[in-house]
Amino acid sequence: MNSSSLYIDAPAKVNWHLQVVGKRSDGFHELLSCFATLDLCDRVVAEVMPGAPKSCIQLLSASTQGNYFPLDPSNLILRAEKIWRESGGLAPAIAWSVEKNIPSQAGLGGASSDAAAALMLLQEHATQRLPDSAIEHIAGLLGADVTFFLQSSSPALMAGRGDIFVSDIKLPARWVVLAIPEFSIETPAVFAELNAPDFTGAQVIEAKVGSEPGPNQLFEPALAVAPQLGEFVAQLSQFANFCMSGSGSAMFAAFASQDQANSCALSVNHLCKDVIVSQVIPGNVLDTPKSI
Repeated sequence: MNSSSLYIDAPAKVNWHLQVVGKRSDGFHELLSCFATLDLCDRVVAEVMPGAPKSCIQLLSASTQGNYFPLDPSNLILRAEKIWRESGGLAPAIAWSVEKNIPSQAGLGGASSDAAAALMLLQEHATQRLPDSAIEHIAGLLGADVTFFLQSSSPALMAGRGDIFVSDIKLPARWVVLAIPEFSIETPAVFAELNAPDFTGAQVIEAKVGSEPGPNQLFEPALAVAPQLGEFVAQLSQFANFCMSGSGSAMFAAFASQDQANSCALSVNHLCKDVIVSQVIPGNVLDTPKSI
C-alpha cells in the first residue's frame, strides 16, 4: 500500500473454554482453549513520519477504555515495534494512534490484539519486511495471545501457552454480555495459584468445547487472587450463566439473540463498572490494513 496512514480494527476475544493440562518444565502451563473473537474492537492507526527521530503513541479522543493504556515504552505496541526493528525490520518512524474500546486487564486480549495489529501495520509500511517466521517468533515473545490474533481464523482451538493452533471450531451464532467489575486481576498471580500436575507431553486431553461457554479452569485460582470475584459472580448468576474469560476479571454470558443480550445487560448494569454487548464473529481474526 502507498498510503502513509493505515489502520486495523483489532478485536477482543473471549475464551469460550479453557483447560489447564499441566505445568511445563519451562515454568509455563500447557493449556487447551477455544478462542473466539468479538465485534468489539480497538482501532490501531499507523501514520508514517518521514524524518522523525522516533515513533510516538497517543490515544484517540473517541477512546472509552484508556485508563490502563500506557503511553510509554511499556505499551505492547511500542514493544512490538522495538523487537520488530531489532529483528531487522526497516520503516520510517510511526505515529501510533489507538481508539481504545476493549477494557484492559480483563482477560479480553485487547493489548495482544493491538500488538498483533501493529506488527501487520509495520509490515505494510516497511521498506524492509520480515519473513513470516520472524513475525511468529516476535508474537511469541510478546505473549501467547498475540500469536492467536495473527493466525487466520476464529473460533479456534489453541494449545501450548495458547499459542499453537490446533483446529477451527464451529460455534453457534451468539451474542455475549461482557460484565466488567471495578477490580482487575493480574494474570501472573492467577497462574502462580495453579496447582497443576507436571506436563510430560504424553497426556491426552479431550477438548471440552460445547455450544455454551465453559469451563474455565483458571476461575478457582483467580478467585484465590481476588476473593471479591466470588461475590461479583454470585450476583451476576441471578440473571444468567456467566463464565470468566482468560484469567479475568471480565465475565461473559452467551445468548442466541441480541434482544436477550440487551435485556441481560440492563439487568446486570448496576453491578458492573462497565457492561458491553457484543457478537461472536467467525472468520478472519485480523482484517487487512485499510487506508484512512
